[in-house]
Amino acid sequence: NTEYLTATFIKSLFDTASLLTNDLNTIIKGIILSNYISYADKATNQRHLKNVTLYLDTPIILGILGYSGHSKEVALREFLELIQSLQINIKIFDITQDEIQKLLHTWGIDLERKNYTKFNSKTLELLRAKGIDKARLETESALLEKSLNKLGINVDSQFKWEEQYNCDFAALERTLIKKGFENNLRHDINCAARTFNLRAGRRASTLNDKLDLFVTLNASFERLANSHLINELPSGSIPVVISERLLSTVLWLKNPNIYKNLPSTPVYRDWE
Repeated sequence: NTEYLTATFIKSLFDTASLLTNDLNTIIKGIILSNYISYADKATNQRHLKNVTLYLDTPIILGILGYSGHSKEVALREFLELIQSLQINIKIFDITQDEIQKLLHTWGIDLERKNYTKFNSKTLELLRAKGIDKARLETESALLEKSLNKLGINVDSQFKWEEQYNCDFAALERTLIKKGFENNLRHDINCAARTFNLRAGRRASTLNDKLDLFVTLNASFERLANSHLINELPSGSIPVVISERLLSTVLWLKNPNIYKNLPSTPVYRDWE
């Protein structure tokens, strides 16, 4: 696992106060700046982006709620703080809420029935370590929207398809399946298609424009979905799907004073 090896190497450098640490910081800053030069909207000077709405994917919400390990929870809550500092609207679609609640329910049933083989081993380890049982999962599922609201995340249950602004949903699915995305596609494609629909045919080329984005941890989905959807957007538009890492870079450089140095988002694997 290359990400795990990279994270272990970085941790070793800091633990031993290696002279290479300064070089590493320089490399990281260089990567962030190169991303900014390549992707960021440099025409927007405003410090508050109330015209931007982000729709977060299921794994991001699970991470924020602590179901993906401590490191990821810290990193994603820092990401959330960054978004909120710019007064960006933060939402999930009702289908994302439904997916999370179904997952919590399934976990609870499998725990009660001791169907441990159905779990990712790290998920099971985390639930056991926190003493989470079926009753607690049911409670957290029932209180999910309230918990998200406290974090400044709203559930969009009012979405309605505007037929004239639909993308080719079926073609996007076929494209992703050809690339090997065969499992659990429906939710992510639906969210990307809804976000596309919310653009209502507008050309959104800077952060000054009214802008809706679907935010994911899956960089491969981001790349493949955008390569398909970009052909259906007005020329020069910002893509519909964006990864959390790229968005962190772009937004942090809009408000770098939120952290003393660099955001502490680590190079992590799912459960590291």
